[in-house]
Amino acid sequence: MATDEEIADFFEHFGTKGMRWGVRNNRETPSKKESSSETPSKRFTKKQILIGSAVLVGVAATTVVLMNKGSIKSSVMSKGFEESTLKNGKTQVDKLLAVHGDSKDMGFSKGQLFRRISNLAETEIKQGSYAVNTPIDVANYKSFWKNPNNRYEIKIEALRDIRLPSLKTRFETMAEIMDNPLSGAIKGQTIRDIIVKQQPTLRAKYWARNASADELAKIKYAQITGGDWSKGISKAFTDKLISKGYGAMLDDTDSTNGLAVSPKVLLNRGLFRIVSNNKMSQVEIDDAYKEFRTLMASGNFQINWPVPER
Repeated sequence: MATDEEIADFFEHFGTKGMRWGVRNNRETPSKKESSSETPSKRFTKKQILIGSAVLVGVAATTVVLMNKGSIKSSVMSKGFEESTLKNGKTQVDKLLAVHGDSKDMGFSKGQLFRRISNLAETEIKQGSYAVNTPIDVANYKSFWKNPNNRYEIKIEALRDIRLPSLKTRFETMAEIMDNPLSGAIKGQTIRDIIVKQQPTLRAKYWARNASADELAKIKYAQITGGDWSKGISKAFTDKLISKGYGAMLDDTDSTNGLAVSPKVLLNRGLFRIVSNNKMSQVEIDDAYKEFRTLMASGNFQINWPVPER
């Protein structure tokens, strides 16, 4: 047990000699200026008012910033879009929606024949090959396809029932892969990453980085239609459609621009086989042209190919 002397030494380290616990010694007397002008309570009240006013001003300023934050971001996003490399794609999106906006998934039965016109005697089907199957489109492409001296008609048969996605499905599919890492030559990057890098200004990059996947998907899809579907972003897109069970899709470029009625893009090569790859004679080309003119005259077709007299 500690002695009285040890206890006294202990307390001497934590107090003032003669001090009683719980009781404060008197402070110094206030200056004459403080005593004569105003009481401590009044001085404290003024200080409170000053601090309170400053806080209110700060809150008000913060409120204004927060209220304007949305409009500032909207302004930057709007300017960013105007400066973006994809801004012209919005016009094409509007055209796609006007022509195919209410479309539904389509299908073709096993055995359906497609025609592909080429300048080569093709022996295999490439992912993303363009082909047609309606009489008006077959006659159209056989009549006007590039070099008449080196024109082949490739007949392609569907080995199973074929599903074609609607425009809505195509937009949604592009949105699904927008932020997924890609493979191949662009491994590790996302489609959004690539779009951001393509933008010419910081505002445009900010727009691309913060735009919704749905918005970017529509514009990017419209931008790549009509190209090579067998590589890059286009291949990633068609691979995703194939994984969903789709074997073909509409060729939006020619159909939207009135160059054909219902042209197709063949996606899943395993669902098709080449039946024949015959070089066309001039007689076959002329007959196809006559059939095209007859079908144009008998139906309500809106095709923008020139139809010269022969």
